[in-house]
This record gives sequence, structure tokens and C-alpha cells, in this order.
Amino acid sequence: MRFPWQKDRAPGGNEVKMRAAVVPKSYMFQMGTMVTENNFTVNSYSTHFVTLQLLKPGETAESVSKMAPGTVNFGGSVFTKEEERERNLQRMQFDAPNWVGVIVCSDGAVYYDHVEVPVWADPSTGKILGVDVDQMLHEMEAKRQRASEIWGETDGPFALYFQIKNLPGALVDTGKMLGSLPGTWLGAVKEMVADMKGEGKAPEPLPAHMLPDLSKYPPVEGMDWDTWVMLSAKPQKIQELGVPQETWLLACRGWNERVQKDWKLGALYGNEVERVRKSS
Repeated sequence: MRFPWQKDRAPGGNEVKMRAAVVPKSYMFQMGTMVTENNFTVNSYSTHFVTLQLLKPGETAESVSKMAPGTVNFGGSVFTKEEERERNLQRMQFDAPNWVGVIVCSDGAVYYDHVEVPVWADPSTGKILGVDVDQMLHEMEAKRQRASEIWGETDGPFALYFQIKNLPGALVDTGKMLGSLPGTWLGAVKEMVADMKGEGKAPEPLPAHMLPDLSKYPPVEGMDWDTWVMLSAKPQKIQELGVPQETWLLACRGWNERVQKDWKLGALYGNEVERVRKSS
């Protein structure tokens, strides 16, 4: 069995294995092609975007970097257009498990670390043809556990709860600030804490004009909309109901593809999952 990112590659004329450094991208919007996004689990695969600089013999990610690990960028462009051309920076995309994004991401405000990835490239033209994901995963295995934990706390389905769970204690520890907050802020904090504990109020149903036409969406792998929503909200019932893991994953893939293409379906999914999760 081959994983989704393990695609056969036809041998090219001058295609050889090389190394490339991950660098902070230029602040310019770019479209991807055949993009996949699945945040259901840390091992679900999604499309990652990176800007790469092909390394010459003797170069490393550290030697070509303009920044030290942990450098914060306050919004300025990292490279001028001239530097981009001189460095031959290339925007690439590849599919890999979600935790990989924690390691290779240099697209935010912080340059986290010097990261290299194995690539296929044409040395005669300097063109990067693709990322060797299999080799990259092997090299990053030692960082997988920590990257998975970070992904769960920052990008996973329950990231919000991780981010706020220490908020009340932190406020109390810093001068009893909680009691001095304005009423609206205090109420918001209390609602977040209750939500974290699963005790918050269920959201209101979506208005009619925002509802998708569910008749257009037949079951996927025998799993209809209501069942998928219920199992998404209460995953413990997957085993209770005897749903095979393979069936669940295939159904999720199919429904997720629909959600990504229909914004109304996506809005309804988020709303109904919360309503089911907070129901008795």
C-alpha cells in the first residue's frame, strides 16, 4: 500500500537528488493546484507550500540563511526582488502529513529553524522538480512526536481549547486581572472556559439563506450527512457503532472534499458539529 503522497515519478533527463533550504516566502499571494486540506488528524495529509533555495555543493540551510532561528519578522519583505532572482527562489507544493507543516513552515512571522529538504532538481537549469517526501519523512522522524504535539495545540480540531485552557490561571496570577476586566470581556472569558469544558451554549441554527441543498449530497461509503456530523462531534461512537476505521477515513475524505468546495456546507458542518457536541 502506498500513501497518498507516494506518487510514482517518471525519470527525467537531468533529474538528480539534491538539497534545498526552506526560506521565508515573499509576501505575495499565490494559487496552488490540486490542493488538499484535511485537518481531521495530525497524520491526515494536506498540501504544504514552501519557498526553496537550491543548495550548491558545500552550502547548507544555515549558511545561506539571512536569519537566526527564532527571528521575528514584523511584516517587512524578507527578500528583495533582486535577491529572489539571485537566489533562484522557487515556490513548491507537496502533500504530506499535517505534522510536517510545523517543521517546514517559514511562512509566518517567525523564522523557526534552518530546515533542509531533499528534492529532485535539474542541475543544468537550477529548476526544482519536486520534493522527495519519502526521504524527508525519514529524516524528520525524530521530530515527529514534538511536531505532532505542536500541531494539535495550534492547528488541530481542538486548537482553540489548548490555546485558552491556561488563560484564567494566567490572568489570576498576574495581579488578579480577571476581576478587573470589563463586564463584556469577563463574560467572554467565562464563555471560553465553559466552552473548553464542553459546557458552553450551542450555537444558533444557521439562517435559511445560508443552508446548502443537502439533497445534492448522497452518502459517502454508506455514511450520510447526519451520521458523519454525529461521529465527527462524538468520535467515541465510531467504535461503539462498529464503524470500520477504513470506512470512516474514506467517508471523511469524501465529505471533506465536498465541504471544501461548498462554503455553505462547510458553515453548516461547523455549526452542527458544535450543536451535537454540546447536546445532552
